[in-house]
Amino acid sequence: MAKPHKQTEGRTSPQPSLTHYINRKRLLEEKVRRLRAEGFTVAGRIAPAQMAAGDAAMRRNSLVEHFGSVEKVPDRRKGELQELEGVINTNREVIVKGRNREQQISREIAEAREELETLRYTAGFQDVLDYQAKVADAEQQIEDLRAAIAEQKETISDAEDAIPTPGDLKQQRDTLRAEIAMGAEKQGELAAVEQAVEEEATAIDQARIDVEKTISAARQTIAGLGRKVAEVEAALVTLRAQAPDLLLAFLLNQAEDVCRKYEQAAHAVAKQFGQLKAIDALICKHAPDPYKNAIMGLTRPINVPGVSITPHQVAGTAPTLPDMLVDGRYISAADVLVPELDRIRSHGVTIL
Repeated sequence: MAKPHKQTEGRTSPQPSLTHYINRKRLLEEKVRRLRAEGFTVAGRIAPAQMAAGDAAMRRNSLVEHFGSVEKVPDRRKGELQELEGVINTNREVIVKGRNREQQISREIAEAREELETLRYTAGFQDVLDYQAKVADAEQQIEDLRAAIAEQKETISDAEDAIPTPGDLKQQRDTLRAEIAMGAEKQGELAAVEQAVEEEATAIDQARIDVEKTISAARQTIAGLGRKVAEVEAALVTLRAQAPDLLLAFLLNQAEDVCRKYEQAAHAVAKQFGQLKAIDALICKHAPDPYKNAIMGLTRPINVPGVSITPHQVAGTAPTLPDMLVDGRYISAADVLVPELDRIRSHGVTIL
C-alpha cells in the first residue's frame, strides 16, 4: 500500500521546494541506475574470475594428487605449482572484492529506493496557482524583453535614416568653377559655396559619428536583452518541465482528500445499512407476517414504505445486488471526468 501523502493545506512543517524535490528525485533515480549498471559490471568481473580460479584449482589439485602431496612435487614442477596458486589467489581476491562491492551496491540501492519511497512533495490549489503565476510571469518577461529588442532595432533603423545626404552644393561649386574658367567674375560666390560645402561635410561627418554611437549603444542593449531572453527562456523550460511532477503531487493530494471523504461516507453508509438490518430483524421477530413485511432480502431491493431506493443498474451488465445502490465497476470515467475538471478549474487551475 502506498504511503500517505501529507496535505498541503494546513501543513505545519515546511517541505522542500518543488525544484529541490525534483532534483533530489532525479539524483536518486540516477544513483540507482548507476549502481545497477556497476553491479552488472562487477558481476561481469566475478564470473570469469570464478572460472579462472576453478580451472587453476583443478589443475593444482591434479598436480598435487599425481605426486601424493605438495612436499613430494619435484622441483622441476614447483614453478608450475606456484604459478597455479598465484592464479587462484589473484582471482579469489577479485571474487572477494567483487562480492563485497556487490553487497555494498545492494545496500546503497536499498537506501536510495527507501528514500525515493519516502520522498514526497504535496501540492494544493495554492501551489498550482503559484506555479501558474511563475510561468505567466516568465512568459510576460520574455514578451516585454522581445518588445524592448524590437524597439532598439527600430532605434537603429531610425538612426540610419537620420544621416543627412549631401545637397547640390558640390554641383553649384563645380558650375561656378567652370564659369570662372570661362572668364566670369564669380570668385566671391565660389568662396561662399565652398564654405557651405565644408560646413555640410562637417555636419554629415558629425551626424555619422552620432548615429554610430546610437547604433552601437542600441546593439549593445540588444545583446544584453538577448542574453536576458535566453536566461528567462531557460528558466521557463525548467518551470514547464516541473509540470508533470507538480500535477501528480496535486492530483494525489486531491485523491487523498476525496478518499478521506469517501471513507467517512462509506462508514456512515455501513452504519446505516446495519441499522436497517437490525430493524429488519426486529420486524421479522415481531411482525404478524415477517416475510411479507420484511424490508430487506437477498433477492429483492430494500423495501421501506414511503422511500424509493433504486439499485445501480447498467444496460447489458449483470444485475446489481438488490441493496447495492452504486456499482463502481460500471461508473464510466468519461461520464465523471468533465464535472471533476470543472470543479478543479473553478479554483483557477488552468494547466489541466
